[in-house]
Amino acid sequence: MTLNAWFIHAKNEKPLGTIIHFHGNAENISTHFYGSLFLAEKNFDVLIFDYRGYGLSTGKPSQQGLITDSIAIFQWLQKNARNQNFFIFAQSLGGAVAIPSYVLSPTKLNMKAIVLDSTFSSYRGIARNKLSLSFLTWPLQGPLGFLVSDDASAIHFIDKIHIPILFVHSKIDPVVPYQFGYELYKKAHQPKEFWEISTAGHTVAFAQKDSQYRKKLYQYFISFLGPKK
Repeated sequence: MTLNAWFIHAKNEKPLGTIIHFHGNAENISTHFYGSLFLAEKNFDVLIFDYRGYGLSTGKPSQQGLITDSIAIFQWLQKNARNQNFFIFAQSLGGAVAIPSYVLSPTKLNMKAIVLDSTFSSYRGIARNKLSLSFLTWPLQGPLGFLVSDDASAIHFIDKIHIPILFVHSKIDPVVPYQFGYELYKKAHQPKEFWEISTAGHTVAFAQKDSQYRKKLYQYFISFLGPKK
């Protein structure tokens, strides 16, 4: 089993922290790394990796397999990160993977906060949602939905997290409907924030170079690092 990852170092030899980027379902790190590259430019080290079966990583994807992969990444970072102030930046499927992985990992990193961008609460719920969009599959959303395991869904783990969580979701998300992100937010413990994005789209908040949300995210991260010495 081999995982492919890119560890993008900040330009400064003394990075502010280490961002672990859990990317979404489409394609691989070669297309997703742009979503967090701006953080490396802001003096954070960024590690982005492909789950098994994605990109150059070997194996076949499964809910449990993706969690195993993520825990392996945590273990590697514990030994190799230049800065032990960690943050999770997870988008779409990445959030669904990151949440149970963080809870179940025996490696307890110095995790400062978690950012969940356009994440869904339940594998079964999102499967049923997709089935309901076509008149051909609408009658099957109940029975076929039960074929999708919900054991590793984020909704079962989110209330076991006791560090700050930031939720980011477009009110008009055509891929992961808003209610799936807000359901997670409601079950999470404080401290937590929810940024409701008015622009339509999926993982749209940080997509543009001049996005106000990129600036806000940077400020959010450095707020956990204390005053500069």
